[in-house]
Amino acid sequence: MLADAVDEGLGGSRPLYDALADYERRRNEATLTDYRMNIARASFAPLSAEERQVMEALPGNQATTDRYFLAREGMIPRDWFFNPGNLARVIATAASSQMAIAS
Repeated sequence: MLADAVDEGLGGSRPLYDALADYERRRNEATLTDYRMNIARASFAPLSAEERQVMEALPGNQATTDRYFLAREGMIPRDWFFNPGNLARVIATAASSQMAIAS
């Protein structure tokens, strides 16, 4: 994105200031979720109950773990994984697997 903005500005297709300002806006939009998550983790605040349940549901389920990290990194739409219905399914699946193991 930055290279494209510099090319636009230095190439004369638009003013450099405008191209760089647009780059900054797009960069901030693309990274805001990760930035906020990093700030929250850096504060060492405890996970919410739902976050804890999701993290506890991941071990032993490689496909769900893969989708979790793909969504966190923006490689698949975040809303596809981190929506209430899917999170409830992930937690319920882990709970039923743990009950099956215990019996």
